[in-house]
Amino acid sequence: MTRAEQLISAVQQSGFPYLDSLIHLFVGGSELHGAKVKNTDDLDIYGVYLEPPELVLGLDKKDFYVWSTAGNERQNGPDDIDVCLYSLRKWAGLAAKGNPTALHFLFSRDYAPSPEPWKKVLKHKDIFLSRQAATQFRGFAEAQLRRLQGIGTVLAVVPLPSAAERRRREVMLARVMLVAIDHIVSGEGLGLETARDLVREVEHTYPELAAERGEL
Repeated sequence: MTRAEQLISAVQQSGFPYLDSLIHLFVGGSELHGAKVKNTDDLDIYGVYLEPPELVLGLDKKDFYVWSTAGNERQNGPDDIDVCLYSLRKWAGLAAKGNPTALHFLFSRDYAPSPEPWKKVLKHKDIFLSRQAATQFRGFAEAQLRRLQGIGTVLAVVPLPSAAERRRREVMLARVMLVAIDHIVSGEGLGLETARDLVREVEHTYPELAAERGEL
């Protein structure tokens, strides 16, 4: 089974009624960011769909669809699948506000059965990218640092395997995001060498991450 077939099969399993309307479908979560650890993470599937006319013009509102093999009875495990789908209108509204999750959609590989409309979106993706989005990203990164410091209440949707694993991921994510955001806010390009330096430093600090990246 190909990757595209695997994702489409999972969406079918979820009972999503507008499969032919999917214009963007991809794997998100830790796998999207290169931080997936074998046999510990679930599969996070995200996508965008075109609403049928009766939803656009009618009184019913179904601009967001979420489903999980774990249901509401238990926490996710490594074999679980989460499906999270947005209508194009819902996604565009979030992306226009600089929502970090929504902006990830612009830089992920597409496995949708009808990708042509999404290709048109990608041709104009610059209209969604702004320095103002840095505020949203910085807020997310600072929230990760607060979690490391034990400040505030943490509500984990998907529990991480261990405290050590949680710290490794959060430190890596928070530091990389803060450095990248500082470059953007100052008007400087991140640059390939800076990006490579960040990767080298993270791998030096966390050798287990370097080993995992070599296995992916």
